[in-house]
Amino acid sequence: MNINKVLTKDYENISNWTLCENKPNTNPIQTQSNPISETKKCSAEQSQSRPNEPYTFCLRSGSVFGNFSIFIIAARIFRYKLSYFLNYLVVVLRLGGSYQLVHTCAKFTSVHRNILPYTDFGMPCALHIFAFYRKLFKKLFTGSGVRESDFNVFSRLETAQRNNVPGQVYNFYRLAQSLADSELIIPQQRITRRRFLGATAVTASGILMPDMRRLDANQTVTPSDFPSTDHFWYRLQPAGPYIDSQRDNKAFGFADGTIFLSEDNARTWPHSIAFPNAHNITFSCIMKNGNILFATCSRLYISTDNLKTYHPITVKDADGADYMPHSPQNREHPGWYFHPLDGVHTWDINGVEMLVWGNYCNVLGGAAPVNIYYSTDNGHTVKIAYTFGQNPHYRDNGSAGGGSTGKLLGDPENPVICRHVHCVAYDPADNAFYTCTGDTDRGLKHECHWLRGIYDADKDKWCWTVLVSDSSNSRYKSGGINFVDGILFWIADANGPKPHDRGIFRCNPADITKPEAHTMLFNPLYESANMIIQDSAILASHYAPASPYATGFIISLDMGRTWAQYDLKEFGRRSPVRFHKKNSDGWFRIDLRSGWIKRAEVLFIKPKQASKARN
Repeated sequence: MNINKVLTKDYENISNWTLCENKPNTNPIQTQSNPISETKKCSAEQSQSRPNEPYTFCLRSGSVFGNFSIFIIAARIFRYKLSYFLNYLVVVLRLGGSYQLVHTCAKFTSVHRNILPYTDFGMPCALHIFAFYRKLFKKLFTGSGVRESDFNVFSRLETAQRNNVPGQVYNFYRLAQSLADSELIIPQQRITRRRFLGATAVTASGILMPDMRRLDANQTVTPSDFPSTDHFWYRLQPAGPYIDSQRDNKAFGFADGTIFLSEDNARTWPHSIAFPNAHNITFSCIMKNGNILFATCSRLYISTDNLKTYHPITVKDADGADYMPHSPQNREHPGWYFHPLDGVHTWDINGVEMLVWGNYCNVLGGAAPVNIYYSTDNGHTVKIAYTFGQNPHYRDNGSAGGGSTGKLLGDPENPVICRHVHCVAYDPADNAFYTCTGDTDRGLKHECHWLRGIYDADKDKWCWTVLVSDSSNSRYKSGGINFVDGILFWIADANGPKPHDRGIFRCNPADITKPEAHTMLFNPLYESANMIIQDSAILASHYAPASPYATGFIISLDMGRTWAQYDLKEFGRRSPVRFHKKNSDGWFRIDLRSGWIKRAEVLFIKPKQASKARN
């Protein structure tokens, strides 16, 4: 792979860029023609620097015997019924770590079974799978330190499937992953390709061909590799609930009719509760004390007991009165009242965790007023910190994005209008919040603003100042606000009339209104509005509809000294948004949205060490 590394000095103090002009001498990296191979093996040096990951069964497409065995056994079990056969392959290939094949099978399964990928199987298929794997795993893991009671999950799953209990099949996925974890298996018992296939054949023979001889298989395990670039590893989320948010070792997810909580980074989901409107969840946040705040389009909820229960929250306005959602013209489009574009929403301020976020709305889900929300009591009380004015171009006319007719929404006394909030961030150096909005110019009025907010905890009051309002082709149409050691970083999302003033910038927060005081760290050349900084790694993304990158990422592992861009083409045209901080295993969590904003997949990215990436 040829990766050009770009030094910051090529970009310093350059403003008012024109698209494709003033390129640096070192040339920013263009779209890669050769996407990263999913079966790429890391070098020995990279493997040593990589933290331990759960071992998975290594069934790669290169093994003729492996593929043939799987196909023959699966076909015999399911008597060549294509839908059952494909569902079986989703499970087996998931265990093998072959993500592309998993998704291929899942897509075929969706077509033939008309179900969503990674949701509950049909009952006949599930009963076959659970019976098969109950015997298989006992054969593989007996004597390896796994308790006998652990295998009882299969019996419970069979019973649950017969009784049509939703969501229980996810426990099967999690058990499979935990059993493959190296910490559960002593070295002499680790699973090899041969041992797994041998045990599979023997187990299948016990079901189908009792007279077949047992196969002997013992060999040292080879850990499976995640796909990677020179700068990071990446992987789609494991099969199971859609992982909507994470914090440390916890993850919050949902599937049809159920919400879930994991305490081991989505390996298992021990906590769950029925929530009929789960498919409409647009926001969630795990608080430091364990509370979980989550929202559908226009309703907000909290759980304080690990999803044993939950209850709705009524938002309060600045005066303490109930703030109720408007009555939508179309019940299918009530508005995205709580949906954010960014992923970091909590900060510790003077010993108190504070939750602050703004809604990215008026694109899907119906028209909505644009607000900034906050909580200072772990989500029990949520109030309005700021309400933007009524935008006549995003009235509630019953459509998905609003229009120029219908009900006006917002504060009628506030002349500052926008389409939605791009980002809210906190600067601990001067104890202030900053927010930026979008999207375009409306005659003499701008929708792109930067605001600075000061919160008075003693009075529970906010004071907001509009710092700058500018056109959509400026660096102030932006997102990804971050603060590191008192320095402000952001990424420009400029579009509209040329020239486009794009780039990744930094400055003293007091100089945000002075372009001449800004330093351009890198110019990705295309629209970008999402960025996160943690542990000296800067990770940002491309806006797919306006970029030649299918799924584009921008990364620096040394706080902006060198840069690289990657196109993960295997995911199709996706816009990465909602960047969450690393979990306790070191993985950033990122939404992949089809087009720009429609929910699709969840991607995890783990940066490599800066020194390794530069070598």
